[in-house]
Amino acid sequence: INIPNSIINIPDYSFSACSNLQNVIINNGVKTIGINSFSHNFSIIQIEIPNTVEAIFSNAFYNCPKLNNVTFPKKLKNIQTCAFKKCPLLTEVILPNKNVIIESDSFDNTCKIKFLN
Repeated sequence: INIPNSIINIPDYSFSACSNLQNVIINNGVKTIGINSFSHNFSIIQIEIPNTVEAIFSNAFYNCPKLNNVTFPKKLKNIQTCAFKKCPLLTEVILPNKNVIIESDSFDNTCKIKFLN
């Protein structure tokens, strides 16, 4: 799926439980990724979040068991509760800065969080 730059906010539950969704391209312009927007997708392997995204809401990628690689943007300000919970192959994330607010249980306990600065 290719989300065009004319979309500012990915709506809540918009792609939840899409069983065949493997490739997701989010173009610049998107500022928020909604609640449960990609949750329960069993085929997503990686996602690149563009530099315009400032917030990833609760459960956005909850229970995406094949997700193993996420590229986070420099402008990211907030990752809400359980955004990447139940993503067991996501064992390490690198965030661009220490100013990102990471709410409780945003990632599994086995995930290591590193910062670039």
